[in-house]
Amino acid sequence: MMNYTKSLSPYERTKVREILDEGGSVYEIRIGHDKGIMNTTMLGIRIVQLLTEIGVTLEITPSGDELLRGNVKGEIEILVVSKLDAKRLIELFRSALGLDDIVVNEVTPPKELLDDESLPMGKGLLDTILRDEETKGYMETKSLSISAEKLDELFLLVKELLLIRSLIEEEGWNVEYWGWMCRTIEELSRQITRIRLISLDDALMDIIRVAKAMVKDKEVDFIIDGGGIVLDKNIIDELMEPILSIIGNAIMHGIEEPEERMKKGKIRVGTIRIRAWRDKDYAVIEVEDDGRGINTTQLIKRAMTKGILNEELVKEWGTNVDLTTLLTMPGLSGQEGSGHLMSLSAIKSKLEGLGGSMDVWSEEGRGTRITLRVPISMTVIGTRVLVARIGDLHIALPLTDVVRIVRLAEDNVRTINGTTVIILDDIIIPVINIGQISGMRERGGYAVVARGREGRLIGIKVDEVYSLKDVLVKPLPSMLNKADIFSGIAVLNRERLCLVLDTSAF
Repeated sequence: MMNYTKSLSPYERTKVREILDEGGSVYEIRIGHDKGIMNTTMLGIRIVQLLTEIGVTLEITPSGDELLRGNVKGEIEILVVSKLDAKRLIELFRSALGLDDIVVNEVTPPKELLDDESLPMGKGLLDTILRDEETKGYMETKSLSISAEKLDELFLLVKELLLIRSLIEEEGWNVEYWGWMCRTIEELSRQITRIRLISLDDALMDIIRVAKAMVKDKEVDFIIDGGGIVLDKNIIDELMEPILSIIGNAIMHGIEEPEERMKKGKIRVGTIRIRAWRDKDYAVIEVEDDGRGINTTQLIKRAMTKGILNEELVKEWGTNVDLTTLLTMPGLSGQEGSGHLMSLSAIKSKLEGLGGSMDVWSEEGRGTRITLRVPISMTVIGTRVLVARIGDLHIALPLTDVVRIVRLAEDNVRTINGTTVIILDDIIIPVINIGQISGMRERGGYAVVARGREGRLIGIKVDEVYSLKDVLVKPLPSMLNKADIFSGIAVLNRERLCLVLDTSAF
């Protein structure tokens, strides 16, 4: 049996417990790979698709990064928690991969998964606390209340769709029915989106209840201002862990002990204030503490010592240090002793995945304020992406990142210091060859110009550009997080999916 590594998110840890409590098992899956059957990159993508559907993956060899890049040699080993039995898992893998050499064995669950005390601080702890029957809060609620009037409206829209289907079956397809059907589906989408909007209050109260359990030798007051705004339930679900992590870090690293605060001329009790308000189609949530604040000078020195930060960027910043960028740099985004709280880098990535953003302000001695900005709702249709092909690999780029599409030709392609670039409106744009990274053969007839890291323009070299699509985007499992050029999996239809390129990685 493979060694189990504690790399799961709090949500995944909680999900594992739920699966085991409901009779699921831990399985070791071994896949013998025949190179002549399928391109290795496509093999990796199909395996990832299956893993997102069958349960929670604990470990995979080769690593998730190598798997998605097509670096697959020899046997693939997977440790997964699933409600499905071994026979069904074998059937699914053989059908999806076209391979016969699939072995699935049930194994003893790692001890950490059976130990309640091993649940990390975060959503897992929230669920643990809210198992108490006397505790009534947001996380305990698995359903949404809906009025009979709203149900009637939804029922009428469904009846309308059934009528359209009946007419098409009798009279055949035509443009009029197509327009009618599209309008009805759009109205159904709007109605469901409205139903999913719930108050942020209950979620914040649950977070504060957990946060109070984290306060030990300090005194902290928690203040909520404006929690009555409404957001999509999925958005609130995604925000629970980030907000709790921000508050947890404020308690552990921001708020001083009472004696230290009094020496500084502050009152004994520290304050963590959560403000929330609506800004057009977005919700803004601020978490502010009146603690130590951040010594920016020391942080920059530490980053330069570690080789994370270069002098050119520091000079460019001058006195206006981009604290958000600095704190989310690899190697600086986490705090020692924070347990399983999310790092600021992970929080920023999650918010960007929701179509939001994060901003950090801090002043030494005064405190820190972290501002989260997220959309009010998530559309039923999903995320709009541009689908392109690189060799045999299909990728999706979020339309919000795409600037334009350029055909590569001799008159607009140059090589500068060994780097291929395109000249567009007198701007030099580096061209990223994903084909080389993923091991795919490509011709590269086009460049999709997109916004990369810190908003700079980059060109993604592709063979073909297909259509725009509204898709469901599933996050990559935690064990695939090191595959940092991809941010998720886009489900194109029942049979097809592709990887979503994270342009901010370039």
